[in-house]
Amino acid sequence: MRVLISGAGIAGLTAAYWLRSYGFAPTVVERGPSLVTGGYKIDVRGSALEVLALQLHFSLEVGTARLGLVSASPE
Repeated sequence: MRVLISGAGIAGLTAAYWLRSYGFAPTVVERGPSLVTGGYKIDVRGSALEVLALQLHFSLEVGTARLGLVSASPE
């Protein structure tokens, strides 16, 4: 099943990653001219560290998903 995701921020790319891993075919569209290489700092503490460690372990076992990215920036 094809899925269109508007926005190539952390939420859009994360949604695309997980949808792809469950057999969907996500396409991410972004209005900006390019992907931003920097971003906001993320503060991870307490139990969130355990969740992050589990996520990283799972991601390393599964590998990375290929995501379709389309830039729809106005010219």
